[in-house]
Amino acid sequence: MTLEARFDLSKISGCTFGEYIDPHYMCRLMRTIEFFERFRCSDEMGYAYGESGGRRIHAFQGGKIIVRRAEDEADARRILRALGRVLWGSVKCDCGHAMVHCLSGACDDCLDDVCGCQLEPPMEGGKSEGRLNGWEVLDFAQSLEHGDKYRSAAQHLRQAGEKLVKLTEMLSHGKGGLARLENEVRAHCVEAGRLATSFLIETDNGYHAGLGFLLHGVALNILAGLEALIALSGKEAQEGLSRVSAFIDECFTSLFESRRENLERIETERENIVKDLPDDDVVTIVDAGFHTARVLRKVFPK
Repeated sequence: MTLEARFDLSKISGCTFGEYIDPHYMCRLMRTIEFFERFRCSDEMGYAYGESGGRRIHAFQGGKIIVRRAEDEADARRILRALGRVLWGSVKCDCGHAMVHCLSGACDDCLDDVCGCQLEPPMEGGKSEGRLNGWEVLDFAQSLEHGDKYRSAAQHLRQAGEKLVKLTEMLSHGKGGLARLENEVRAHCVEAGRLATSFLIETDNGYHAGLGFLLHGVALNILAGLEALIALSGKEAQEGLSRVSAFIDECFTSLFESRRENLERIETERENIVKDLPDDDVVTIVDAGFHTARVLRKVFPK
């Protein structure tokens, strides 16, 4: 049976009007989906195309998803549900940023509140069962039915963070041999993204599924820090990078061990480092850790 189905993400409340999806995050998130045999996506065009088991799947920046050549209606709805879940993270919240960006701790506008787009999961009815504080999310998500995937993704991110700390320390001493660790950081982030997306798709409760975007957000922070570190390695040696490595180590440890009592000190130290080391790449590395730690301040629906 051939069936064309359409699902419009633009109807989610709490989101900006106009362009509903950030095409950069749309492409990034869709690349973590495993069931595509062929896939291509253009940030510039705001369009993605994938093939899976003979199906032809199209996604557009305006919020429309089309599934062609589905086996039947149930098959089409299954694909739409999976894609809707994943693309949910690229929908722009009222602050103007994609939800996955907000859940990374990088958005000042919604730091102390629930992002509007989180309050209405795609193709899900009902209401959330309360709120989770940021320091509760890791333990809560790991206790769910597919929590093993969440736990594994978090472990990969922690290892990526540890290697980013080591890279920063090595660069502070002018050591070479960064390429191997760089590749390991990327590999851990890729695997964390794959597991986070699997958790997003397989978890029954939409609000619980949305917690997977926290993992994607942390991966984005780490990769941004890695790119800045690579750029910094082409410059003259930077004094003070040992201080930066110690700082981001505390930030990652604070999130993964739910040490919210560290936040005030972390915020003060971030201000001091940025004042003393105003290089843009150094600031980006610092914020890779700082934004990650700030996730502890966020609020999530459950």
